[in-house]
Amino acid sequence: MVFILVPLLICLAMGTASGDGSNCGKGYIVDLGEGKYLMHLEGSPYEMGYQHGCLAGEQVERMTKEFVKSVLVGYDIPEDLIPELLKLAKEIAKKNEKYIPSEFIEEMRGIADGAKDAGYNVEYEDVLLLNMGFDIILSVAYPIATPIVAWQDRKGIACDGFVAMDEATSDGRVLMGRSFMFNPEVFHEVAMLIEQYPEKGHRFVSVSAPGFVGVTAAMSSAGIAIGMDMVPAMDTKPFVSGMGCLLTARQVVQYADELSDAINLVKGSKRGVPWLYIVGDGQGKEKGGAVLEVSADKFAVRYLDYKYPNWAMYYDLPRQIEDKDDLVVVANHYIVPEMYLTISHAVNDSLWRYETLTSLILDSYGKIDVEKGKELVDYLHPPNYGYYGTDENIPVPATRTLFDLTNLELWSLYGMYTDPWVHWKLEPESQAAGLDKADS
Repeated sequence: MVFILVPLLICLAMGTASGDGSNCGKGYIVDLGEGKYLMHLEGSPYEMGYQHGCLAGEQVERMTKEFVKSVLVGYDIPEDLIPELLKLAKEIAKKNEKYIPSEFIEEMRGIADGAKDAGYNVEYEDVLLLNMGFDIILSVAYPIATPIVAWQDRKGIACDGFVAMDEATSDGRVLMGRSFMFNPEVFHEVAMLIEQYPEKGHRFVSVSAPGFVGVTAAMSSAGIAIGMDMVPAMDTKPFVSGMGCLLTARQVVQYADELSDAINLVKGSKRGVPWLYIVGDGQGKEKGGAVLEVSADKFAVRYLDYKYPNWAMYYDLPRQIEDKDDLVVVANHYIVPEMYLTISHAVNDSLWRYETLTSLILDSYGKIDVEKGKELVDYLHPPNYGYYGTDENIPVPATRTLFDLTNLELWSLYGMYTDPWVHWKLEPESQAAGLDKADS
């Protein structure tokens, strides 16, 4: 009985908040129905972290223990080697901690403390690894695996996205589709919306899982949205991951006021691993979108009106298919020719998905509304193309999300393919925030 009461008393001591479900300080859980939830966090970095761990300690423990292990198992790593590899990965994460803004470190410490006080086995180092693990693993794996084309295709390195606006959409609004295609183990059972009202920067909502301070798909009250796709390339820095893609995306969604801010934050970040970031802006003066093609040392931007250079036609490189000035599509390979100096290879699966999704979008050009946008971002829904088989009674491999950046709304499919889409509207800000309030 004491074991149960202690974490509850700690949460109550931090205050109460209105909302359906559990409360902890200004944080609370909202029951959205159909087994879906939103976790609202508010306050200083540590306070938001503590609320996070206090409210979702069990899920944080599962993500930091079971999910991390499942990722390694998914890469065919023998189970008896995993404990030592996790120990090494935590040491690498600690060495790269210096690249992380102090506010994110405080938030991660808060998550660990909140979860521990709620009775769960979570340490700060576990949360740190969860947020940096993708980049740590890939910084070592890419130099080894990139030349092995068969390995890449077999592993199905898969994510998709698009930004459409003006003539591409039915009413000119800015829509961004983000398909985060990853290992569904554990994630599909605990995924939720996480809405944050930080003391500094913009409020935002992410489609995520407990334990993440970084984001895989998120939208801010400034109308900025971001996601990222894997892209195998040799231009990596083994063991030097920077703060990683998830925390970089978090910095963007919290602090970017305009599309150019988002681009500059990614460009100025310490990078050790290649990534493709898709960014949309539906509220700023620079309304639009772009795909940021990056590696450890190289950086290129493919805006909506990007034109594939004529000189590159003479080379056997993947070409841009979308030829509209208000549309950009991304899968898991570079399009900007100069980025192939990183020694990258476009796997067949990525090429097929890019061609298929782009063709579907172009077929719907001028008619893309919310329902069509959801259909497009979920184009691989079973039994379509046989990509995930014919039975839709299976877990969604992570998340499928459509952001309406003009109206600050999102729709997301996660959990099971048979589940309903979750809808949420982010409330506009009542006061100015953004880059001028960023923590250096």
